[in-house]
Amino acid sequence: MDLTYAACKLLLFFLLVFCTSYQCCATGINADQTAWLSVNVSENPPRKIPKTMFGISFEEINHAGAGGLWAELVSNR
Repeated sequence: MDLTYAACKLLLFFLLVFCTSYQCCATGINADQTAWLSVNVSENPPRKIPKTMFGISFEEINHAGAGGLWAELVSNR
């Protein structure tokens, strides 16, 4: 049990050293970089959501909610 505990401590130490050195040597990260986010909040949305599409969870499989084909409708059962 002592060997396993020592191996875990050694692994944790090397992982900590690796993560610290990786963070210190990261390239391409500058504090003065800027980012832009553009959000379209116009009155006319590109696609209207039907009033019948509601629920706690709505999973759109194969674009069925957007008018596409649903796999259950295509298969021959």
